[in-house]
Amino acid sequence: MKTNLVLAALFMGTSALMAACSKTPTPVDPNSAASPFTQAFHAEVAKNTDLADPANNADARKGLIAKPTGKVLNDAGEVIWDYDEFNFIEGNAPSTVNPSLWRQASLNNQIGLYKVADRIYQLRGFDLSNMTLIEGDTGWIVVDVLTSEETARAAMAFARKHLGDKPVTAIVFTHSHVDHFGGALGVLSAEEVAARNVPVVAPIGFMEEATSENLLVGMAMARRSIYMYGKRLPRSPEGLIDNGLGKAVAYGKVGILQPTLVVKEAKETHVLDGLEFMFHNVPGSEAPSEFVFYLPTLKAFGSAELFGHTLHNLYTPRGAKVRDALKWASYMDEAIAYAGDAEVMFHQHNWPVWGADNVRSFMEKQRDVYRF
Repeated sequence: MKTNLVLAALFMGTSALMAACSKTPTPVDPNSAASPFTQAFHAEVAKNTDLADPANNADARKGLIAKPTGKVLNDAGEVIWDYDEFNFIEGNAPSTVNPSLWRQASLNNQIGLYKVADRIYQLRGFDLSNMTLIEGDTGWIVVDVLTSEETARAAMAFARKHLGDKPVTAIVFTHSHVDHFGGALGVLSAEEVAARNVPVVAPIGFMEEATSENLLVGMAMARRSIYMYGKRLPRSPEGLIDNGLGKAVAYGKVGILQPTLVVKEAKETHVLDGLEFMFHNVPGSEAPSEFVFYLPTLKAFGSAELFGHTLHNLYTPRGAKVRDALKWASYMDEAIAYAGDAEVMFHQHNWPVWGADNVRSFMEKQRDVYRF
C-alpha cells in the first residue's frame, strides 16, 4: 500500500544549554553583535565547560569514508540541502554563540559516510537525522530514511558510489517522527517493496502516530517547525548554528511506506536478510511509537533516539506529544540489561559510542539524567 503524506511538520529534540552567568565583570568586545550581557554569559560557559572534549571529537570523526560537497536540489531546481552551508563553523566560538552550542555544532558538522563497525555504516549530515546501513547476506538493511525523498535518494546514491550497488533488502523505521520515515520513497517505491516482498519494519502504533502528528495537526506543526528549526535564519554566527540533534531540517518531498512487519510485543526477535534483530518497543519515550534493537551477532545496539548526545526536549516547541521522562529512564534500564555488553552503540542522530565500558557508562549516565 502506498501512502503519500504532504508534510512540513518536522521535529527533533534540542539540546538544553544551561549555565550560570558570572557576577564578576568579564571583558567584552564593543564591536560584537552580541550584547555585553550575552558576551559575559558565554564567557562564563566557556570557563566552566570542557569544550576540548577529545573523546567526542575523535568519535565524531572516526571511520570517515568520504565527505560530500555541493547541493541537493528538488525537481524544480530549488535547494533542499547544502552540504557546505555550515563550513563557517570552525575554530573558537564567536561572541554571538554559546560555546556549548558551538561545540555541538562542530561535532554535528562532521558530514559524510562512516564505517561504524563490521557491516554497519552511517550517513551523517545528509539531513537532520542519520541513515544507517546494515549489510545483510544479500543487500542493505536501511534503518531510517531521513526526512525528504531528495536527501534520502542522494544519501543512497552516495553510499552506493563508495560501498557498491547492493539492493535494499529491508527498511526499518525506528519511530514515528517524520525525519526518520519521510524519505522512504527516495529509497524504495511501494511497487518495488511489493514486487520483491521487501520487509518494512516498524513499531506498534507507527502509522497511527505518524499520520496523526503530521496530518491531523500538520498545519500547526508546520508553522511552529519553521520557528523551532530556524528554517529561515541565515546560516551564520548570527543565525542558524545547529539543531542539537543535527544541522538542520530538509524541507523537501515527504512520503511514507506502509509497514509489512509490525513489532507488537515488548520484545521480539526477527531475522532480516540473514541477520538477527532483537527489537524492544519503547513507546512514550522520545516518540509515542518507537523501538530500539540489539544485533547480538555484531554486538551492536541501535538506540534510535532512546539515547543520544543531547538531552531531548520533554515537550517540543512545535507541540509534539509530551515525553514521559520516568518511563524513558525505565526503558534505558531495560536496555542496559540486554545490551549493556554491546561493543558499539549507534544513534539515529549524532555519532556512535565505542567500547563496552564506554557504552555501558554512557547508558547509565543518560538513564540517571532522565530519571533524576
